[in-house]
Amino acid sequence: LDRGAAVWPLSWLVLMVVRALPNAPGHDGLRLFLPSIASLAVLAGIGAGCLIDALRSRRLRWLAIGLPLLAVAECLLGIVQLYPYTLSYYNHAIGGLRGAERWGFELTYYWDTAGPEFLNWVRSQAEQRPVELRFPSDLINIRFLREWGELPQHVPIVGLENTQRPYYVLQRRRGLYYPYDWWLDQHGTPSMKISRQGVDLLRVYAFEEAFRAYEATRDVPIPEYLRQ
Repeated sequence: LDRGAAVWPLSWLVLMVVRALPNAPGHDGLRLFLPSIASLAVLAGIGAGCLIDALRSRRLRWLAIGLPLLAVAECLLGIVQLYPYTLSYYNHAIGGLRGAERWGFELTYYWDTAGPEFLNWVRSQAEQRPVELRFPSDLINIRFLREWGELPQHVPIVGLENTQRPYYVLQRRRGLYYPYDWWLDQHGTPSMKISRQGVDLLRVYAFEEAFRAYEATRDVPIPEYLRQ
């Protein structure tokens, strides 16, 4: 094993040691995965080097250089198309975000869509008429957005203030859908949506649409895993 290749198991070992520490959290996978990105970059570099060495004698070195550059370009294109929702990135091997939706993968996860684009819509609507909001659950990040002044005080939120006809804000994380979420996803007409690569990541439904969903799925049982 040459010295260059030895960098990869050493970078991998860092992640293993950090995760094995007794005070390392056993959740929030994203933050635990981040150290592995450096290890993956080292592994990709080693692979590109081996490819160059293998094809050099066949006068195909340009191909060995071009393939890694093409992979980097694909990643950059995906970042540009998805920004700032880059946690929703899927590469073109699966068909991008459209392919991920078709194959049933999660489209978004950490409520990063409750950011500037959504907040600007809330503020603009609240300037014109009364606006109330409801989220699928009691999200701690929504409480923080209120404390930080990102969500206006005069916009009541279910769980924080009394509401009458709130908009329903649905993140398209389908693994946590209740029956009425599925109904809205398939039949509802959103008043606002955030999309990337032709796929909706977040939708906002008027009270009337949400009420129709509740009525249509009133007798549909809630999945067992959502009751825990």
